[in-house]
Amino acid sequence: MRLGTTIAGKLRLERVIGRGAMGVVLEATDLSLGRRVAVKLILPHHAADPQLRGRFIREARAMTRLATEHVARVFEVGELDDGMLFLAMELLEGQSLEQLIQSGGPLPVVDAVELLLEALDAVAEAHHLGLVHRDLKPSNLFLSARPGKAPILKVLDFGIVKDSGGGAKLTATGTLPGTPAYMAPEQIALQEDLIDARADVWALGVTLFEILTGALPWNGPINVMLTRIRTEAPPRVRATRPDVSHELESILERCLAKHPAQRYANGGELRAALRELASRGLVRSERGIERQAAATEISVARRGRARETAATAPAEGAGRGRLLPIALLLLTLLLGVGLVVALR
Repeated sequence: MRLGTTIAGKLRLERVIGRGAMGVVLEATDLSLGRRVAVKLILPHHAADPQLRGRFIREARAMTRLATEHVARVFEVGELDDGMLFLAMELLEGQSLEQLIQSGGPLPVVDAVELLLEALDAVAEAHHLGLVHRDLKPSNLFLSARPGKAPILKVLDFGIVKDSGGGAKLTATGTLPGTPAYMAPEQIALQEDLIDARADVWALGVTLFEILTGALPWNGPINVMLTRIRTEAPPRVRATRPDVSHELESILERCLAKHPAQRYANGGELRAALRELASRGLVRSERGIERQAAATEISVARRGRARETAATAPAEGAGRGRLLPIALLLLTLLLGVGLVVALR
């Protein structure tokens, strides 16, 4: 497929955004509406695979079922004459949380929690609909720029979503459904009956640990790492980030409990726990400890809004500021006159 080609009668392919083993994502122009979109193409020889075809269609359906603004909008899904599947969706510009910590280091506690809460708006809705993402990680959490507004976090890649309401199986028997470093113990053990919303809670726990510390809780060669995930307790986040409150560390440890029954039941429960913690002022640095500085986009946006608010305050008080010296001068003159009269 060459750049400049128009597919589906209206989508002109402009540039490649990313490539994968099964297809490619391109920027395109929707000639009928004059807007830029992202087009995901699955190559014909992969589109013929019933399992991969099912994944692609399931991803499109999952994304269209979610009403949240924290998932990219889907405009159209279809099949071309040559058998190639395509998905036209909202074009995002910005960077993933993976890119963010690679370039700027671990995030401040308040930013990490705020971003996770944005992701949880999408994840909680998905769980309510019976959808399990199964591949949540920093590279699938995208901080998208918006003109005149603060960046917004979008959850990406519902390619291996599991619909607990039924439907065809999307992963082959004996294959790991997800990215190993973020998979829950039951995913590693291929315990399909235990893989539900709590596997996403685990993945978000690993993600929170990583964006706070810049490192994964378990690492090493893949076989060693998978064994450690199943057998070793997670390291304490406060060992490297003492500005994390004990309460937030407890929430993180519950997300990373080995058995699903010991975790939060779904994204909604985790979101409620984090919101309650934020309402108590426990998602910030502890007194006497400086929070690690990180120029994240969300911090910059917040500081920008604060500056805009502050910029209006001096304007309102500027008149009072200029009148103060005049008032002091008049008061001094009156006191002087009064003193002269008193002496006479």
